[in-house]
Amino acid sequence: MAGGKVKKGFTDYLVILFFLIIAAFLTIVVIMLFSPFKTILGLQYFAYDYEEYHYNVINSNNVDVSTTNLDFSNIQEINVNCDYAQVQVMRFVKVDDISIRIQNWTKGFATSGQDTSFDYDIYYKEGSNNRIINIDIHEPEGFVYFNKSVKIDILIPSVLNDEGDNGYALENTTLNVNSTSGNIYIGSNATVSRGESDIGLNSFNLKTLTGSIVVFPYIEENLTNVFLKSETGNIDIRSDVYISNSFQINASNSMIDLNSITMPTDKVITMNINNSKIFADDITGNIDLTLRSGYIEFYNLNGSLISNNAVDQMDSANIRINKINEGNVSLPYANNSSIRINEVTSTSNGTKGQVYIHATGGEIQLGSVDGESWIETTSGNVTMSTNSNDISIKTTTGKINVTYNSSTIDNELNFESTTGDINVNIKSNLAYYLEVYNTNNELRSTGSLFVEYYDKEFANPMSVNNGTKHFTVISNASVSINLIKESA
Repeated sequence: MAGGKVKKGFTDYLVILFFLIIAAFLTIVVIMLFSPFKTILGLQYFAYDYEEYHYNVINSNNVDVSTTNLDFSNIQEINVNCDYAQVQVMRFVKVDDISIRIQNWTKGFATSGQDTSFDYDIYYKEGSNNRIINIDIHEPEGFVYFNKSVKIDILIPSVLNDEGDNGYALENTTLNVNSTSGNIYIGSNATVSRGESDIGLNSFNLKTLTGSIVVFPYIEENLTNVFLKSETGNIDIRSDVYISNSFQINASNSMIDLNSITMPTDKVITMNINNSKIFADDITGNIDLTLRSGYIEFYNLNGSLISNNAVDQMDSANIRINKINEGNVSLPYANNSSIRINEVTSTSNGTKGQVYIHATGGEIQLGSVDGESWIETTSGNVTMSTNSNDISIKTTTGKINVTYNSSTIDNELNFESTTGDINVNIKSNLAYYLEVYNTNNELRSTGSLFVEYYDKEFANPMSVNNGTKHFTVISNASVSINLIKESA
């Protein structure tokens, strides 16, 4: 009985001790909240409420070192280096001159070993003759953030100046941003009511590891150089743009959205997107693609799709393209990818596009193809409807199903599968010389074959419609040659 009372009393002491600890902790937190930047028991609470506009360059002590307002017409580059700060370039109705706005509303807790200071420099790069501006910022460090908000805004007035906006536009300036986790925004999301809307910037190199990159609709539509890189953040170009010189996208595991992108035919669009997903409406230009297990969905591609990098091969990617106009497809390292292209058209001068795909597994579906096709896979199925004059399809265990809509053969048709069924649909007026073999290179007996309109034994090989162009089939499985049903 007495033992029970002792046990109960000890438990009460533990409960009281627990509440005392909680009360002490809460007291310390309250003291820290009312005494920012004071270290207590190795912890520190920090809180900023800061906003400053700069109309010229400053030094490390936040003191103006130039009496001349910024004039972007004389600036070749703007370099921004930051960690988690948000960077934006935009027109702004509340400024009458170009300015760089720095804002900080960060609040949180840090250990005594973390640097909670907030510092930045806006200065001309040494030796640049005041033509390169660097913006370096150090954001407060912490382990818990209640508000993690630091912003760097490059603000351009919305009203034209006396020189007709020459001092406000950025057409002579390249913007370079290097960030760790901050988001980067270029342009405005809505028209500016007091005057100009686009920012005039036509060259930018934007890099962030985990932050997102957004190019808003109101920018200069004619760009020169665009380089975008984000490891895991989203990339979103919401404007229809023409890029005259270079366009590169680099991503590891991002979501990428593009509107309409146009480049000259002699330039190459570089897409190194690895495991990312990319969606686009219309792209004009030839694409050099590096893709592993990502996803591609284009509506129209006016140009070629090339992925010839033997080092960075595809793994199990998904490629979905509605239409490729006046371009070729070269995917020699598709491996286990799934590929579906609804249409590949000829060029305006009659040159036919070529499709070359080499895979191991996956599945290949090609719709209407105007041009030669060479497809090879190990276990993947191949489905194709084509107007081309030459076809070569080879698979080991996959099935082949082809509708051949052309009335002529330029050189030859070749279909090969070791154990997969082969089904070919042709026009009734197609002239060809049919040869069907097994994988031992032996002519197969006609009793194991189906050729429409031949319901009895026929010769193998045989000439159809007095044709001399080779139509060669190699398979140990079912072989069926059918006629395309003519519409009434």
